[in-house]
Amino acid sequence: MAFVGGEIFLYLALKVLRGDFFWWMKVDGALAIVGSFFERIIVKVIADYTGCLHFRHPYVASDL
Repeated sequence: MAFVGGEIFLYLALKVLRGDFFWWMKVDGALAIVGSFFERIIVKVIADYTGCLHFRHPYVASDL
């Protein structure tokens, strides 16, 4: 659990530092932060642990 949690933490920290954290949907306030947080974690887990290549494309909808 520490490895997976650490990996997700580093991934989220990198997204925040690059200014690429927020989800592609245009929402404001706390909903933008909470929605982006859950969307990033769900996509990361699906892409890393199932091998779903659709989420690995550089133009995935969550990164637009």
